[in-house]
Amino acid sequence: MNEFFPKKNTVTNNDTKLGTIKNGTQTCKKIYGNKFDKLINNIKSFSPELADWLIIEGYSKVLSRKGLTLAERELSIISILTVQKYGSQLYSHINGASRQKVSEKK
Repeated sequence: MNEFFPKKNTVTNNDTKLGTIKNGTQTCKKIYGNKFDKLINNIKSFSPELADWLIIEGYSKVLSRKGLTLAERELSIISILTVQKYGSQLYSHINGASRQKVSEKK
């Protein structure tokens, strides 16, 4: 069960935390491209903690996890955001999928 629901504080030391941040940052940059800095700076302007959480939890622990490629994850996210009608996030992830070379046929 811990495989799917890790225990709290899964980042235990500074080296692991730095690796997690680096991994999440790389993944986020792959999705947002040249808009990455604008995204992070915008979020940091009202909540630096949320910006860190986004990178560590969202882009490192979730989107960088093994099992699916980033392109496959982006297609899954696009499906979810379409159904939930989250337009601005949908737009960003469609662009992210495009950056991952996902074609309209997929």
